[in-house]
Amino acid sequence: MQNAHNPLVEEVVSAEAHLHKGNTLFDQGSYETAISEYDEALELNSNLAEAYHNRGRAKGSLKRHFDAISDFDKAIQINPEFAKAYCNRGIAKAALGHFGDAIPDFSEAIRIDPNFQIAYNYRGRAKNQIKDYGSAISDFDEAIRMDSECASAYGNRGIAKLNLERYFDAISDFDELIRMGTYLPISYCNRGIAKRDLGHPEDAISDFDEAIRIDSEYTSAYYNRGKAQIMLERTMEGEQDLQKALNLAENAGNGRFKNHILEELSKIGK
Repeated sequence: MQNAHNPLVEEVVSAEAHLHKGNTLFDQGSYETAISEYDEALELNSNLAEAYHNRGRAKGSLKRHFDAISDFDKAIQINPEFAKAYCNRGIAKAALGHFGDAIPDFSEAIRIDPNFQIAYNYRGRAKNQIKDYGSAISDFDEAIRMDSECASAYGNRGIAKLNLERYFDAISDFDELIRMGTYLPISYCNRGIAKRDLGHPEDAISDFDEAIRIDSEYTSAYYNRGKAQIMLERTMEGEQDLQKALNLAENAGNGRFKNHILEELSKIGK
């Protein structure tokens, strides 16, 4: 009689069990423990592309982006058509500030899965970072076409339009975010910037006021309200807002923003 015991089958099942346990732990936010389970799965089956991919996601959640990229590389080596692995590798590269390198990964994910809405959104974000605003808008358009409630895409599309000085179009995107009730302080602030740059500083101040009402420590809102006040020749109020923004930036250790604020303060009285 043939022996029914098959060690190879048991090994594969065990690897899958560790993978599923790791996935459960990942969903619970227990990333270190999840990584241990993925390690176990890969000890038993080194060709488990999903385990490499999910371990990479866990490492990315712990901001171990270089390690995450290595895992996504391995997942792609095993399965060259693994769209999620390309997308998540792009996200890890973008988190490291390598936006130009991230874009081909998002593009490959989209080639494999033309309906990969998240990849369009992230590719648009990366393009924003390299100032390819027109192409970014096309990606956000596609992301919104696939998910009309994708708040991130509206917000980032609005920023791209703002940078292209398409102020009315930008305001429409920020209006949509405010309607959704998401990203409220930044949405009011960005809408205020668009209104101010259109030459409507009084309307802009109302938006900056609302952003500050929601978040009383919002540096950008004080800074931009200060600039709007100065446009209206309310120098004292503008200087007070800029000084408040400077204090917040110093407390946050935001040297780059601090320099912008100091530049605006230096213009007062000239």
